[in-house]
Amino acid sequence: MTQYQDWEAGSLIIGEGVRLNGKIEAPGTVLVNGAIDGDVTAQDIRIGASGRVNGSLSAQNIELAGHAGQSIAAVKHLVIRAGATVSGNIKYQTIEIESGARIEGSLESNDRVERPKASNLMRG
Repeated sequence: MTQYQDWEAGSLIIGEGVRLNGKIEAPGTVLVNGAIDGDVTAQDIRIGASGRVNGSLSAQNIELAGHAGQSIAAVKHLVIRAGATVSGNIKYQTIEIESGARIEGSLESNDRVERPKASNLMRG
């Protein structure tokens, strides 16, 4: 088995060098080390240092180490790592920003960030 054998069903890995165009909806975790042109909705989103998303992000928890643009909505927790570049409207319940992260846009602490519609994603 691969090192990803413990990933839950409904998860998606976008590897380095992979480019996707379009909307992604996943009931699990989305890990991005490649590039996405489009919106991403998931339970959790992780953008690696080589990852780039040009679109909206919506999840319970979001961790950013790469580049993300447009809007970001983290229902629970948002982490912006050193070296990350984030632009657009950013909503979160709790946030961590490491020294060296670059943010261009607005930050809004909100206890009522709209939850991703995961129930629709679970239908098969």
